[in-house]
Amino acid sequence: MHDKFLFTIRTPEEEIASKEVESVYVSTSTGDLMLLPDHASFSGVVSFSPVVLKDGEHEETYVAKRGVLFFSNTKNTGVLLAGQCDAKETLDYEKRKEDLDLIQENIY
Repeated sequence: MHDKFLFTIRTPEEEIASKEVESVYVSTSTGDLMLLPDHASFSGVVSFSPVVLKDGEHEETYVAKRGVLFFSNTKNTGVLLAGQCDAKETLDYEKRKEDLDLIQENIY
């Protein structure tokens, strides 16, 4: 059994992150998910979600929009292919307000 796994976040423009982590938290269309090493193989749709990469005490938070999440048990690797993904500290909050308005329009 492994204590870490490789997780990569990619957008059409660039690779946002690729690192060994202990866990990843993400929200998919089927619910919230915590990926851990040796997780069962999985694929899911990410509409709009925080993505939290954790390695010991170190934690990085991203915000992903329109993506697909994959985890391979045989390779012990995960990847998030996102239309857009930004590190939390670089977020443009006015743009996120527009995203929230769009989400609310689609829900109601």
